[in-house]
Amino acid sequence: MVDQNVLARLHLSAVLQNLEEVVAHDAEAGAIARDWNHVLQFSCPGGIGAHVEFGGGRARVTPGTTSWPQVALWLPSATQLNHMFMGEGFALPIPWSGPWRVGLLKGFAALSKRMEHYLRPDDATLADRKNFEFHTKCLLYTAVFGLKEVGEYDAKAAPSARSAPDGVAEFRIKGGPSACLVVKGGKLFPKKGAAVSPNAVLEFEDYDAAFGVLSGKSDAMALMGSCRAKLAGRVPLIDKLNAALDRLAVYLN
Repeated sequence: MVDQNVLARLHLSAVLQNLEEVVAHDAEAGAIARDWNHVLQFSCPGGIGAHVEFGGGRARVTPGTTSWPQVALWLPSATQLNHMFMGEGFALPIPWSGPWRVGLLKGFAALSKRMEHYLRPDDATLADRKNFEFHTKCLLYTAVFGLKEVGEYDAKAAPSARSAPDGVAEFRIKGGPSACLVVKGGKLFPKKGAAVSPNAVLEFEDYDAAFGVLSGKSDAMALMGSCRAKLAGRVPLIDKLNAALDRLAVYLN
């Protein structure tokens, strides 16, 4: 059983942030957004929202709403927002700002298709090593950003996450991308890139090891036993996040 509000937060944070990567990585997505200088916002009741700023051929996703976006879509419930992102069920997005910007809405729909191409790849897409590594990077970012939403808002995971000691946990693929999670006062703050002085590090030996764990196809403990995943530093910091990681899999799978 999942909390629809938590799932909506995951869609607007852990999932949507991958749009930044897709616009930078994918030629087709980059061409769509190349000349945009707009802000597109999504929100639903419960203080749940995010906005995407386009400019300079890049996209930047920020949690929360902004004062006056060029286009703003409001969903009457978290369930409807989730239906919109999953492409199933009934969803009625209400444009309260910029409903006449049909071209931008169509363009964003095309961007969403490119993002889905990488986040939900078929076997043929994953057979290309470049696509495989990009997909795995997106899985890493999704997991770290998802830890915040589940660790702070999911009833089953929050008690453990709130008791995590202050510090910085880094998650990285050896020779590849990194993301880190700052834990402070029971709050979680994710960001892309390596930490300056992490207190705990979970490192995957390669993209294949990371993909196995992040996709749920491999057991993390087994990979640690074979030294294909290594945990170093203040282990209790990451241990306290395990409940959130387990719950995250329930939401996103």
